[in-house]
Amino acid sequence: NSLSGAGRLFVGYAGNVTESVLNIDGGLLDIQTSNSGGVIYIGCFAADAKGRIKQTAGQVDALAQRAIIGNSGTGIYEISGGQFNSYGMRLGNASGGDGLLKVSSAGDVNVTNDIELGYGNGGTGSIEQSGGTLDLRYLKMGNGTGTGNVTLSGGTMNSTVAYIGRNGAGSFDMTGGTLNSPTVYVGGSDTLGSGEIGSASWRGGEE
Repeated sequence: NSLSGAGRLFVGYAGNVTESVLNIDGGLLDIQTSNSGGVIYIGCFAADAKGRIKQTAGQVDALAQRAIIGNSGTGIYEISGGQFNSYGMRLGNASGGDGLLKVSSAGDVNVTNDIELGYGNGGTGSIEQSGGTLDLRYLKMGNGTGTGNVTLSGGTMNSTVAYIGRNGAGSFDMTGGTLNSPTVYVGGSDTLGSGEIGSASWRGGEE
């Protein structure tokens, strides 16, 4: 089965005190939009908004714009199987935003541009990877004045450049798995001059 549309997907909109959950266990979900901003919003536009996507199989395509997880609210994307393809991801967007990406088992995430963790004033974004594969171009932790955290305990993460603390605060804790990143900046970057706080801990796995 497949579902294709030119709109946006909202899971956990403003006013959702109870968490909204979308389960994906097969088929193709292709979300397209010509508007600026995000194509997928999870936990959006209010502090009490709560949303979660749980993908165990199938394919999700969001290639026109970013997936924004935790946009002032709390958002979670869990993938343990199937494939998620996106132009970009922003986890923990704006003040109070708390976004989490969890990759495990056979989950496969492909991001053609960047993943921003903790974007804007006070946002917190996190990645927890215990299995599967995460491919992206730029990993930006603490992008803006937010906080970004990554925990890698299994699976493979491939990134062209990783910024651990890019104007905000970032931390990377690796206890297992494999990180393939030719360039890693800790507590700074090649373009930003001050305010970066970064910490990295390699306690296992391969880098």
